[in-house]
Amino acid sequence: MEIPFIHWLTRTLLALSPVSFRLLLSSMRDLAVVQKPSWETAGYPLWFKVLAVGGCSVWGWVFALRRRARTHSLALQLQESAEQSRLFFDKNPHAMWVFDWRTRAFLAVNEAAVKQYGFTHEEFQGMTVDSIRPSEETARFVEAWQSTFCRLEEGLRNAGTWKHKRKDGTLIDVEITMSPIHFHQKPACLVLAHDITERLKAQQALTERMRVAAIEVEVGNALIASNGLHAILCTYVESLVRHLDAVLARIWTLNEDAKLLELQASA
Repeated sequence: MEIPFIHWLTRTLLALSPVSFRLLLSSMRDLAVVQKPSWETAGYPLWFKVLAVGGCSVWGWVFALRRRARTHSLALQLQESAEQSRLFFDKNPHAMWVFDWRTRAFLAVNEAAVKQYGFTHEEFQGMTVDSIRPSEETARFVEAWQSTFCRLEEGLRNAGTWKHKRKDGTLIDVEITMSPIHFHQKPACLVLAHDITERLKAQQALTERMRVAAIEVEVGNALIASNGLHAILCTYVESLVRHLDAVLARIWTLNEDAKLLELQASA
């Protein structure tokens, strides 16, 4: 004997079950079992079949919710990872940018690059990496690009020290580290430009002080030895050539009586 309410409840549970569970019950046999007016013929009481369908529906909903939760969790993790990567790029204290591998146009620049070069984000978007190079380095860059840089190889690459030009025209020395990447599904390159201008100036100043100190030591030793004025002057010009990489050094004295310059030492 068919119980309309029980039969309606069974069909309702089936309709409300998740898609994955409905697919499991999509065969003709399963549909036939659900739609039979009397279920005692299958060997199980009707109430047992109703509970079985209801239990399967509940489990189907549980699995669907768990799958949805995992999907949502993965999406949040991916979003958080992308935000952290973007933060690392934007807030990096060193100038960084991404340029198109084929056209060499700027695709993205960070805040440090804007500060270091003086261009705005909008100005960078209309420029290429060639725009920040002085004319005297163009030939060197073209040669390096054709021989080395144009090869799209994975991994970090030290591109050496280059001179770059800021918006106001001043030149800076930068150490370039680059790595090929894919940016918005196109081949690109990530660049870090470390400004070493002040470091090179400090090194140059230290080298000059060391050279002058070496000259002072040699001349001082010559004065202590008291080998005469001519010997001291010769030692001095020889030190100038040796420590300052001078091509030639000479010392003249003025003969006031003859109104002539007389050569005293040469190296």
